Amino acid sequence: MNSIEEILDAMDEELDNAPKLIVPKGKSGIDAAKFRDYIEQIRLCLPNEIRQAQNLVSDRKGIINEAKAEADIIIKRAKEKEQELIKADAITKQAQQVASDITANANANSKKMTKATDAYVDKTLSNLEELLTANILEVRKMLNALRNKNS
Repeated sequence: MNSIEEILDAMDEELDNAPKLIVPKGKSGIDAAKFRDYIEQIRLCLPNEIRQAQNLVSDRKGIINEAKAEADIIIKRAKEKEQELIKADAITKQAQQVASDITANANANSKKMTKATDAYVDKTLSNLEELLTANILEVRKMLNALRNKNS
């Protein structure tokens, strides 16, 4: 099982497939309806974190696309400027160097933005992973407590 949803589905299925036993007086059994309510409460808590992760990935893509679009505009302007300067025969070499520098700076800035965005998303997703792991551990504790209670 790889996801929380799969674990919760398996718990639901276990309840569906569990034999119906008559519990002797003084013994306790699982209240299936209450247990299903706990599972549903867990499901209601999870989508927010999952949505946050999806939003982070989407935001990262948006930031990278914006950086690339900005870099493309800068590169286009640099090439246009390069063409204008080439036409001015007397300063051709100087124009080529300026355009090349602008292009290099644009590419360097694009790489820096992408690297910074990746670092931010990595840190945020790591934090989210820790939160989700803590949630899974809490679910397992609750499940173990429930199982121990009924043993």
